Amino acid sequence: MFYYKSIATIAFILYGTILTNLALATDIDELETETQKNPHTKIPQAPKIKKRFIAQQMMPAPISISYRSDGEGKGAFYDHYTVQLSTKHETQLMKAPGMTSILHRFAKQQTFNLPYGKEDKETQKKLPPMIEGWDENGGLLFIPGRPRIDASRTREVFEQKIIRRAMLTGRPILAVCGGAWRLWEAYGGTTKEIKDHNYSGGMLRLNECGVVTYNIPIHDIKTVPHTLLTSIMNKNSAQEVRKAVNSVHWLAPDDNASVTLPSNKDQHTHFKALYELLQVSARSIANPNISLKTRQGEVMKPEEETVEAFETLRGSPIVGIQWHPEAYCRYKEGTNIYYDSKHNSILKFMADAGDAYAARRRMTKEFMDLRVTLLRRYKDKRQINIAKLRKEIFKELASK
Repeated sequence: MFYYKSIATIAFILYGTILTNLALATDIDELETETQKNPHTKIPQAPKIKKRFIAQQMMPAPISISYRSDGEGKGAFYDHYTVQLSTKHETQLMKAPGMTSILHRFAKQQTFNLPYGKEDKETQKKLPPMIEGWDENGGLLFIPGRPRIDASRTREVFEQKIIRRAMLTGRPILAVCGGAWRLWEAYGGTTKEIKDHNYSGGMLRLNECGVVTYNIPIHDIKTVPHTLLTSIMNKNSAQEVRKAVNSVHWLAPDDNASVTLPSNKDQHTHFKALYELLQVSARSIANPNISLKTRQGEVMKPEEETVEAFETLRGSPIVGIQWHPEAYCRYKEGTNIYYDSKHNSILKFMADAGDAYAARRRMTKEFMDLRVTLLRRYKDKRQINIAKLRKEIFKELASK
């Protein structure tokens, strides 16, 4: 669970160690000469990077959620509310340039508030920051679902772009329900229709008290052993997890589609990505104890062995999930324990991965900005002394 927090912390420690070594290594010859002259010469100790600097870099990064306009702002409010409760992270709304957000209208009508956000003077409700286009300071990228009738071509194009950019920059992605289809398609895959996975009683939604309703188990999922998802849900164990899940989707990634080797280079890249970079990490399986009916009064028989989750094989974690783990975001009465920690652990892990990504970006930017600042001190570039520059960079960082 805390893998990515640990990795980020270790990265900063190594970062300081490397800079220390670079600073000291340039003085080796001088120290050897001085030591020969005076055996009692003390080797100077490079100052350590202060814990405060590391703590600043490890602050939780806001989760960026792609905006959806369905339900007059209802869907977007649900996304931010449940993700904030599940992860204890702030969120920010990402939308395509020119898209109009109506989240504030729905928020104004609610008797409860978002856990995090800036209070809006008009609505007197907490609202997430709004960003047009790509954001440089966010952590996890969250791609939500969509209703069956969704004619927003603008959103589709925008999400394709931000998914592609996240893949290229190593940014963690968690895509749920319809968002998982978009992610699968970004790798060149296709989807197919499946039977009885869409609960007819109603879509997941928040009631007047902020409780997720219609969170009904439809079937079970069975994770694939030795996958990241299995490790997350089973507390680092490689054994498969079998769990009842909600289900409101009518399509699923098609991992059995016939493949024709494409001729052009771009298509070949997609072909290679789908079958060499992704793996299925969970499939659907029937639960004999669940018996629900369709709107026609027939007993639902959810199709089995459909793709319920997939993930990348290497690099930053990119995960697509067909059910809605964020719907299990409430605490048990009078406790700080979630109703279902296995589902919630998915969001917590991915949020931590987003924190590590953002920390690495901040660290790299600070290093590069400092390097540029110090280089500007040299009027004549031919006078640049690399060894001296390294020491100056480390001195500046150590003082933070």
